[in-house]
This record gives sequence, C-alpha cells and structure tokens, in this order.
Amino acid sequence: MPKGLKSSVEYPQSVMVWGAMSAAGVGPLCFIKGRVNAASYQEILEHSMLPSAEKLYGDEDFIFQHDLAPAHSAKTTGKWFTDHGITVLNWPANSPDLNPIENLWDIVKRKLRDARPNTLDELKAAIEASWASITPQQCHRLIASMPRRIEAVISAKGFPTKYFGINPEKSTKAAQRKEFAHQREVCNSPVDNSARNPLQKKAISQASGRALHPARRCTVLMMAEKGERCSSKVWDYFCKDSSNAVFCNICAANVSQGSIKVKQKNTSNLWTHLKTKHSEQYKEAQQQSEVQKTLSVRTQQHTLPQAFDKVLKWGPSDPRAKNLDKKVMEMIATDIQAFSVVEGVGFRRLLAAAEPRYTLKTEKFCRTDKLHHVHAKVVIKIKEILAVENAKHIAFTTDCWSGSTESLMSLTAHFIDEEWNRVQVVLNVKAMSGSHTGEYIGQLFLDMLTEWDIDSERVLLVLRDSGANVVNGMRLVEMPDLSCSAHTLQLVVNDGLQAQRAVGDILAKLKRCATHFGHSVPAKQRLEQIQKDVGLPEHRILQACPTRWNSTLHMLQRMQEQKRAVTVYSGDFGHFTCPSVEWDLVEKLINTLEPIEEISLEVSKSDASASCIIPTIEVLKRFLETQGPETRGIQTLRKVMLDSLTRRFSKIAESKEAVLACVLDPRYKQPPLSDSTTKKAKTWLEKEADKQHQASSAATHKDAEGYSKKPRMEKSLDQKQSVLDHLYEDMLQSQQTVTGVSESLNEELDRYLQEPVLDRKTGDPLQWWRQNAGRFQTLAPLARRFLTPPPPSVPSERVFSTVGAIYQDRRSSLTGSKAEMLCFLYYNLPLLNWQY
Repeated sequence: MPKGLKSSVEYPQSVMVWGAMSAAGVGPLCFIKGRVNAASYQEILEHSMLPSAEKLYGDEDFIFQHDLAPAHSAKTTGKWFTDHGITVLNWPANSPDLNPIENLWDIVKRKLRDARPNTLDELKAAIEASWASITPQQCHRLIASMPRRIEAVISAKGFPTKYFGINPEKSTKAAQRKEFAHQREVCNSPVDNSARNPLQKKAISQASGRALHPARRCTVLMMAEKGERCSSKVWDYFCKDSSNAVFCNICAANVSQGSIKVKQKNTSNLWTHLKTKHSEQYKEAQQQSEVQKTLSVRTQQHTLPQAFDKVLKWGPSDPRAKNLDKKVMEMIATDIQAFSVVEGVGFRRLLAAAEPRYTLKTEKFCRTDKLHHVHAKVVIKIKEILAVENAKHIAFTTDCWSGSTESLMSLTAHFIDEEWNRVQVVLNVKAMSGSHTGEYIGQLFLDMLTEWDIDSERVLLVLRDSGANVVNGMRLVEMPDLSCSAHTLQLVVNDGLQAQRAVGDILAKLKRCATHFGHSVPAKQRLEQIQKDVGLPEHRILQACPTRWNSTLHMLQRMQEQKRAVTVYSGDFGHFTCPSVEWDLVEKLINTLEPIEEISLEVSKSDASASCIIPTIEVLKRFLETQGPETRGIQTLRKVMLDSLTRRFSKIAESKEAVLACVLDPRYKQPPLSDSTTKKAKTWLEKEADKQHQASSAATHKDAEGYSKKPRMEKSLDQKQSVLDHLYEDMLQSQQTVTGVSESLNEELDRYLQEPVLDRKTGDPLQWWRQNAGRFQTLAPLARRFLTPPPPSVPSERVFSTVGAIYQDRRSSLTGSKAEMLCFLYYNLPLLNWQY
C-alpha cells in the first residue's frame, strides 16, 4: 500500500456483548442481537448473569452492579432483582472511571486491533478468545483498586480521574489528551439549579461535604427527589392546593405546617389533627408508617465502600483478622488440635466459605506468635484472679509425670472466693530436667510460686503423692503437706489383694481370661453369639490395670455379669475353668471393694474438701471390722486392709488442716473425731482466731495511723507516760483481747456445734456458710480457709491425661514449654469464659 494511505472497511460489522466479572474472574460472554430494552436485558440476566453468578460465587450471596442505562434502571428490571433476592449496588451516573469492567473491555478492544478479524465469525471468535485470556489475578487487582478509585473521585471533586475512560481507538497521546480535555469541557458545563427545590439544593451542597462535578450531581438529585417522594404516610390523608395550603381529605379542614418557610415546615400538626379528629385513620397511618420504616431498612442499598468491603481481603493488622487469629488459636487449645490443622485443606475451605476476606495464617504463626500472645494475656488474667484480695489462702495439688520426650511437674491452685465459690486453677505443667531429687522438686515448687507472685505465707496446704522425692522436697522447703488420700487408698487395697493367696489365684485366672478375649477376634465373636443365645448384655470383658485398683473391681463385676456366657464358652472352647467356690469368692470380693470405690469417687469429686478425709477413714475402719457370712473366705484380706488403713493414716489426726476442715464442715463437725482430737481442734481454733484478730487489728491500725498519731502524741505529753507504761499497756490490752476472742469463739463454736448436721450427700457446706456467715463472724473466715484443700491430688493427675492427649501422633515432638502453654490454655480459657 502506498505511503500515506490507510486501509479501511466501508461497512464494518459489529456485535454487542454482555459480560460479568468479580474478584474471582469473569463469567461467560453473551452475544446480543438487536437493541437492548428492559425485556431483553432481563432475559440476559436470567440466562447469562445467573449462571455467571453460580460459577463465580456458588451458593454465596453477592451484590450486583450495573450502570444506569435505561434497560438497567427500568421498573420491571428492578422488580426482577427483587423477585430473585439480589441486592443491587446504588451507582452514580456518568462514572465509567468507577466501573472496573470498563478496563476489561479496553483490554478486549486492544487485542481485537491486533487480531484484525475480517468476518463476523472471526470477530466473535476473537472477542471470546480475548475475554477468555483475562486472568482472575487481573480481575482481583481491578476490584482491589476500588477504594483508590473512590478516593480519586473525591479528591478530584467529581471531575474525571486518571481512571476516566479514554477512547482506545485514538492511539496517539496527543489525541488522548485532546479527548480528555473535551470530556472535561463537557463536564464543566454549568447546570441550572434555579428550578431545583430546596431539598435538592441542600442535597447537592451537602453531599459528602464537597462540591460534586455536575456530571455526578444527577445521582444526588435523584436521591433528593426520591427522598421527597418517599414522604410520610400522613400525606395519604392530606393534600395541597395551588397556594401550598394543606387540607384534610376527610373533613376538608385547613391545617398549618407550622411555618411559611419551606425549611421549617413539618407534619406534626397533621399528625395531631389526624389523632384528635380521626383516630381510626391515625392508627392506620401509624401502622403503615412502621411498615414503611421496616421496608426502608430492608431495601437500603449498600454504598461503594460497604460493597467492596465485603470482597476485599483483610490485612494482617485488621482488627477483624486479628480476632479470627485469636479464635483459631483458642480452638487449637480448647479442642486439643494439632497446629497443623490450619494447613488442612478441609479446614481452609471451611474458613474460606465462612469468611472469604480472612487469610488463614500458617502453622508456624500459630505455634509461635499467636500461642505466646494468647498465653501471655491469659496469664495476666489468672494473676488477677489469684491476687490477695480474691485468694488470701491457697491450697495446691502437685504431681510428676514422665512421657516419651519430657518429664513434667503439675501445679493446681484451689481457693474459696469472697462469694463462697470454690475455684480451681491449673497454673503450671512445668518441664523437668536433670535428676528429680527432693532438692530439685522443692526448688521447682518455689520457682512456680514466684512465677505467680504467691508468697509462701499464703500456702495453706500442698496435696501430693507418697513418692519419697516429692515428700522430701516439700519438707525441705517447709511447706505444710499431706499425702493424697486417693493414692493412699490405692495402696491399702493393693496390700489386701496381695495378702491372700486364694484371691491372687482367682485374679490371675480372670486376667488370663480377659487377655484371651482381648487378643482374639474369633473369641470375641464367639462370646458375642453366646451372649445373644443366653440373653446377656453384649458387653466386652474388661481387663485389670495395675495402676488403678478400681479396674480390678470392674473386671470382677463384668466377669460376675457374664458368668453364664464365660462358663458356656469355657465348656465349648476351653481356655478357662472356674469352679463354683471361686465364683462365690468373686462375689465376696465385689462386696468388699464396692464401698471402697464409692468412697474413692466421693473424695475425688471436684467439689470435695479435705473435711471428708477423717470421716471417710473412720467409716472404712468400721466397715472392715465387721464380720459375717459375707466375709468368710476373705477375712485375711480385710484384716490386712484394716491394718494398712490404720498404719497409713495414723498421723491424720495430727494434721491441723484436716481436723479443722472436718470440724468446720456442717456435714460432719465433731462426731468423727476422738475426744483428744476434739480438744486439740478447739485449741487450734483459738490460736487461728487470735491470729486472725491480730491481723485484722494490725490492718485497721495501719489504716488509721495517719489520723490517730497527733492525738496520741498529745496524750503522751499530757500524761508523761514512760516506755514501760506503754509496754505494760500493750501487754494488758493484748491479754484482754485474747481472752475476749477466746470467750467469743467458745460461745460461737458452741452455737455452731448445736446446729443440725447437713445431709452428707445433698448438703452443700459452702452454700450453708454463705447463708450463715453473718451469724458466725469468727468461724466463717476460718471455714473459708480450711475448707479450701481438696482431699486428693487428683486434679494434678487429671492434668497429665490432658498432656497425654496433647502429645498425640501429629505432635509427639512438641517441646515441654509448648505443651505447658497448651495445657494451661485448655483449662483456663473455659474458666475465663474466653474473656481475657
């Protein structure tokens, strides 16, 4: 072609297409034939938009955006969206720079120039290829630019921005600048506001606090006009004449709007007229007004920032993202999940569906940053709970545990708050290193107290097991301690079971039987069939565990229940024979061990107190001392148990904490104690009451010291008392105080002991003291103190069950510090109700 000539097509062919986009990508294109009116546009929505939304959003809700073309803004189109439950974004007119899909059309047009299609089919194919080449990343970037576009429009005061559409056909920069200037000139053309009503003028002047460009004022005017049309329902009963005078449609009365100035007019007089003159119509108008308010709230459209806030990803510093980070960490701790759960595909899909704007953090982030952050905040809250004002005296339980990778020492705190509620807090599961000597355990215990800002004077009692190193450790640090009653009962039962050969033989046989059924699947299946045939419960045979004596009882009970099935199995398949005399021995063993298990469960309850230790021992002694036909054949076992019980609890009457807890528990009081122990208890109570009075007096004296110094100085100068006079006075006053406290305590104690004893099973000692603390003002603080310790160290032992669950297969290499934090959060997050 000669230079200076340009090829052209005399009658170029063209097509009209419809497309949709979102941050996730583009939907399928729709080629349109003929002109687009409201009916054809609704067909496009039905057959193209809905499938696109299904592809891009699935079952999720979405907000639809289109411009204000006549087909888009038609009433029938609006009804179509309402019928389909689709929210439409409120959109300003003449704003192509706010519409990101315009950028996609620009990309398609540029690619069409390069393709140079010659036929209509080639044009359609080129359009489809160009549209298909648009990536989800491009769409996401365009959607993410919306906040910047809005800010640019505001900064330009409504004038065209850098996002304003430039005709791509005019490729030279000079031509683009010329067209841009032309568009600005058009947009700068003045708009006659003289015909606008005051409401419209006010809307224009106050919109966003800025002067909007005339091309965008139409949206504001439309809103103002819409606001004027959506008038109060009271106007259904009134009308205006040509002079703007208001008349009632019912009685034709002229009613004033309060002022001749438009800005000061109101409908108060209209409502008052309707209420006083036409009550039925007033009620009807009120009901319609409420319905109108409800509908206006439901149909309120989203603003641009609100709409795109539902799509854009939250940043790492967004408070909503931080809150979900915290929730994920709380879930890992409270549900004992592995940190790797955040890397799971299923969990990520779940969170993406629940909150697409949230970016789930990595396993490393949860294991390091978030775990330490949540742990530190919960520690602060627990320290507030353990403050002296809430917990003046604290009892502790402690135990040691060894796993495959770590050795740990647990510590739980127990106290009764001012509202007489029993509080249990898991403080530590501390990793141990080196040799676990008494010196090491004692020092580790002191270090844990220091970590929680707890003075040794606040330690009421330490419940621990009977291990020599733990006992030695508590004695070295001079802590008041007591052996775990449940663990001691375990030793008593084991002594009895090992003392009688006949008992050992039958237990050995039953264990072999349980092992046979536990290791053989055919044996289980045969036993199940026999159980069905003889009509017995289809229960599996239980095996005894050496570390839990009650598992031996459960094995005996299950064997007794399945005696017929086991006997039939033994006759058919062998492996086990049991004469009738041995079954009688099994029944007697069960009758002996069941009451001991009942007592063990009672002292291991979460609300149990050390007050039950002495009554429990006395009851067990009486039970083991009884003889009769039901004890024949196991007398040796019962005698050994009785001797072991007496020996192992021989010093319990010397424990001030256990004795005073028994006396101050309204379920037991004095009867379980011997006469000598009762006298000792009264002496202890007098001393504790005296200490309590002196501490209270010292606190009162310290508080009033600033107010009483000057009068005391004047008295000393007037009477000229010597140092000896002061010492004598203090001594005599102290003696009088002690005598007064002693007399008051004895009277109060006598009144308390004469009160009816609570029922042991249904009575609540803390509730009783909550109701009667005012009547026994000296004994009540002592009761709050000495009813605090639990009888066993079971709370610390239960912690290790949680630790074992934490050290599961997916995190068997977890360090001791991480396990301690997770265990701490597992127990204390529910205690705080996840509020910290």
